[in-house]
Amino acid sequence: IAPLRELETLREEKEVFDKVTLDQIPEHAWGHHEEKTVTQLSGEAHEIRLTVAREEANRRRLGLRIFAHANNPNLGVPIIVDPATRTLQVGDISAPFAVADLPEGEDLELRVFIDKYLVEVFANDRQAVVTADLQGWRRKQRGVVLYAYGRPTTFRKLETWSLSPTTAGFHEATRKRTWENETE
Repeated sequence: IAPLRELETLREEKEVFDKVTLDQIPEHAWGHHEEKTVTQLSGEAHEIRLTVAREEANRRRLGLRIFAHANNPNLGVPIIVDPATRTLQVGDISAPFAVADLPEGEDLELRVFIDKYLVEVFANDRQAVVTADLQGWRRKQRGVVLYAYGRPTTFRKLETWSLSPTTAGFHEATRKRTWENETE
């Protein structure tokens, strides 16, 4: 289960954040978490790729939140990988996914595609979940927050791209009417 390769041709304005560490989580504080706003997205369509070392992802609940607002942690769409329940949760939707089932040496990789209010998440080309956040889109909150529960965590890499519209060629053809025969 993988996103279309052709989506990569739409990428623009890449941002890369290497080794983002959340280290203020007490080692034995069950249910406590730390989060960090990493970037703000602009525009309507984006791709986000999050890579987490297998040994980090296999031991703790972690993820990201999009459409996040700095002053209200309850806003946004959470994307959670939970090894205890062996699930991938996107908003209110849960699907089976376990880091422990990945082949030895394979890290956790989440690819998130945002198109206005639609959110599609692919986990290691093995699971996909789609949700919509109409309220988040109306609020225009565009924060991307990383978070982890239970112990300090380092996220290997977070990459973001804005995506150009897939209808750009259609609009240009409509203006130029490229399908019509030229008349003299």
